[in-house]
Amino acid sequence: MFTRFCLCSGMKKLVQISSIAVLLVLFISLKVRNTILSQSNPVDESQQVLVDSPGTIDGAMTPDLIPDDVAQRMFLLSIAEPPNPSSEQTERFLAKIKRLNFDAKAASILLGESGKFITVWNQTYAAAKTSNQDEAWMEQIVSDSMSNLSLRLSPQDYDKLRFHIQHIKTQIKMIPDPPM
Repeated sequence: MFTRFCLCSGMKKLVQISSIAVLLVLFISLKVRNTILSQSNPVDESQQVLVDSPGTIDGAMTPDLIPDDVAQRMFLLSIAEPPNPSSEQTERFLAKIKRLNFDAKAASILLGESGKFITVWNQTYAAAKTSNQDEAWMEQIVSDSMSNLSLRLSPQDYDKLRFHIQHIKTQIKMIPDPPM
């Protein structure tokens, strides 16, 4: 009977040790698996979704809420070259407006107007900066340039420009000023 007790006691210890070993192996294998998964699938920060501030207007979702003058300003500032541009500046300008599919005459008109626009913009910006003027001057300069373009471009070319500006609205996000 003593032998049998020792055998049972030994079996109990063996079962206990085996159970602990199995649990330990499972725990280690889960840890290793999670480590491998986290290394093979790191968090890609570029795919994280950023939440917009309340009041943000996303032109991709609601382009009609982006004011025309904002899109026109972004367009004119992005294509602007100085008056009497160098050949390199002219090439850069033509690359910027390629999407408009303008002929040489329309491109020349737009280049000339962009030179006038940026000159007036820079002069007015410098004056406004020193005198703390509000930003109404921006709308006026953009409006004047767009008015000149509507008079100088053919109706078809001006329609191309207006259509392009509508597309630009889809690329704009207007973020409200933070509360003070």
